[in-house]
Amino acid sequence: MKKSRTVYFAIGILASACLIWWLLVSKLSGFIGGPASGARSSGSIFREIAARFDQAVKRHQAFDRAVDLYGQVVDQNGDPVAGASIKIYPLEGPSPDHGRVLTQTADAGGRFHVTGLKAASVGIDASHPGYIPLSDLGPAKPASGRVIDYDSPSGTGPLHRNPATPAILTLIKPLPPEPLDKIVGRRTDLPGNGDPRWLEMDREHRIEVRCPSEWDQHPEGQRQKYSWRVELKLPEGGGFVERHGPEDFEAPSGGYQEAVVLDFPESLPTGKWHPDVERSYFVRFPDGLYARLDFSMGTGYAQFARWSSWLNPKAGSRTLTVLP
Repeated sequence: MKKSRTVYFAIGILASACLIWWLLVSKLSGFIGGPASGARSSGSIFREIAARFDQAVKRHQAFDRAVDLYGQVVDQNGDPVAGASIKIYPLEGPSPDHGRVLTQTADAGGRFHVTGLKAASVGIDASHPGYIPLSDLGPAKPASGRVIDYDSPSGTGPLHRNPATPAILTLIKPLPPEPLDKIVGRRTDLPGNGDPRWLEMDREHRIEVRCPSEWDQHPEGQRQKYSWRVELKLPEGGGFVERHGPEDFEAPSGGYQEAVVLDFPESLPTGKWHPDVERSYFVRFPDGLYARLDFSMGTGYAQFARWSSWLNPKAGSRTLTVLP
């Protein structure tokens, strides 16, 4: 490891020397050749050379940060995930050729420790059979992978060098799956006059959908904004609850609304008005069956809904686990 880093550093110094030689030849030759438009003083040229050399040195130093990182893998309830597989991606040089992948296995407490490396940053990623990973949506959100920056300009990012404050990676432990009747990627065209159509999971379980739109009431060339809405409705006794996260695999027992209306009047501010929408819902039918509906709606010239559904045929069961 030390030998390879010495070679990389030597190559970097050699490259910097070549840069200085090139600047000396190109810049000074223009300067010595006589006064020309935009000619600069030798002092400014040498300051530029010094600045570029300093940048080259700093680039090499960025990959010489000592890594000492503690982490822990937990599920959505905070329980440790023993035996989780950890992939480690150290950024050890400026070229993708420097990339490599190291692996570890979390201990009985879901913990792991990365040390003995020098890198500008380290990516860590957790996985385990039967668990579902979470994308990184920001430092305040749970995620199954993180990037720890050891060369942050501000130096304020958490480096998790203390085992008492490890980097937390979260995996979703779903409910045991049950057989589901699924429909994936179905398209249903919707007329702009608001006439009803149905999203049919089977003959007895369907959702009424309407999408009145004023798109065609605007002259061509003036259709950047228009009033429209989408309405989802079930018979009395059924209802919808919005599904908010990938860890939600159990339909709630209450809080259902018989209809959903998503309204986008033309008067909405530009940042809040959209020509399309995407939602995910838990659905309870009047006969006690539960389902999950992923629904997206696009309006304009081609107005249609794209949807997928998972219906649990077991009466009263609210389990809607869908494994990747």
